[in-house]
Amino acid sequence: MQGSRYYMKDEIPFQDFPAYSEKSTNKKPLVIFLVVLLIIAAGVGGLYFLGRSRGAESNIVIPTEAPLPTEEPTSTPSASVSGTLTPAPSGTSSKLDRASLNVVVLNGSGVVGAGRRYATYLTGLGYTVSSTGNADTFDYTGITVKVKKAKSDYGALLKKDLASFASGSVITTSIDDTITTDAAVIIGK
Repeated sequence: MQGSRYYMKDEIPFQDFPAYSEKSTNKKPLVIFLVVLLIIAAGVGGLYFLGRSRGAESNIVIPTEAPLPTEEPTSTPSASVSGTLTPAPSGTSSKLDRASLNVVVLNGSGVVGAGRRYATYLTGLGYTVSSTGNADTFDYTGITVKVKKAKSDYGALLKKDLASFASGSVITTSIDDTITTDAAVIIGK
């Protein structure tokens, strides 16, 4: 078989080839670098969204115009037929001092800044708004006013004041002695 390609000559000894060895690469630094990069990216992204959610509330423009004037019933006595003076019916007394009512305003709508907008309005009317925050849920509808029994006279005044600001909203009032302030106003959708 001398003409065959696969003929091996006797004079050339069979050569031993070195065993196959793969060049080892150290991938640990690359993996560590990628993990650290991922952690940094997650941290920066989290800070971005945290700052964005806090900054969104500060970008809300609150109207600076003066609050709408409200008319309060007066306790002017009216003359009766017999000539004696009888006081006019009192729905909300003008003797109620809005500053003596401690109010908390809660956002129950989920709309960013809704509670702050109402708190600013009530403060402008003279109410003492001690704090604003989120309600227990965001599924409230209309406006819910809760007043302690000792300050129940303020319920009608607060309802009237809110009605002039939130025209068209359904406002419900109730007596609730479990609240921590004199009154709680929950803003709904």
